[in-house]
Amino acid sequence: MRCIAIDPGTEQSAWIVYNYSSKATSRILAPSLQAHEIVPNEILIQLLPTWRAQGDILAIEMVRSYGQCVGASTFETCVWIGRFIEAWGGPWAYVYRQDEFRYLLGKPTGNDSQIRQALIDRFGGSRKQAIGTKKNPGPLYGIKSHLWSALAVAVTYVEMTRDTKPKEAT
Repeated sequence: MRCIAIDPGTEQSAWIVYNYSSKATSRILAPSLQAHEIVPNEILIQLLPTWRAQGDILAIEMVRSYGQCVGASTFETCVWIGRFIEAWGGPWAYVYRQDEFRYLLGKPTGNDSQIRQALIDRFGGSRKQAIGTKKNPGPLYGIKSHLWSALAVAVTYVEMTRDTKPKEAT
């Protein structure tokens, strides 16, 4: 099965195609297959319907305020999340940041650098093995910036789905 995972933003979003199976084997599609990218939201919303044949599920990071004040950019991101789900038109699931901490770090709080390190550990154990070099790329070669968050969404979704089923688009 494949998961299209999105780290949404107000103007651009990161997406990644993540292959997984129920037997706990998983991998990112090769960078040469254009399996991850950061693109303007207007482009991503046009691509999503064409990817439904490639992806069995859309996993998207959802924001949660936890009682704190939020700004206009948070609400703009929420609008894009809804638009992405509508454009996808298939099964989808929210992944919350706290879920990422719990499934990747084993605790309720954390930060981006801890999540990045947990992903490196999961995909090779060291930066050299997980990321690699241009000459000898690892499974995470080409992952940068917001793509780390998209990968965290994908890996967390796979871990979470051992217990739940995705929502259907209406």
